[in-house]
Amino acid sequence: MRKKAFDEIGGFNEALFYGLDTDIALRIKKLGRVRFNIFLSVESSARRLKKEGVIKMIIRYALNLIWPTLFKKPFTNNYIDIR
Repeated sequence: MRKKAFDEIGGFNEALFYGLDTDIALRIKKLGRVRFNIFLSVESSARRLKKEGVIKMIIRYALNLIWPTLFKKPFTNNYIDIR
């Protein structure tokens, strides 16, 4: 995204840990069209998935995606440091 648009939406919501990318996408789309490039990739660690388990992680991420939309606050206020 362009820096100007990032600044207009107020940058990252530092109150969030889960769903930060979704939060930015929802806020930035109010400024105009959002386009995704499927050819961009990011490597990520599977440590959290291995430690917490698939079902627990899916539920937490889903709730943290839906909760802010319904209640205007994150479902999870902290996270487990697994490093």
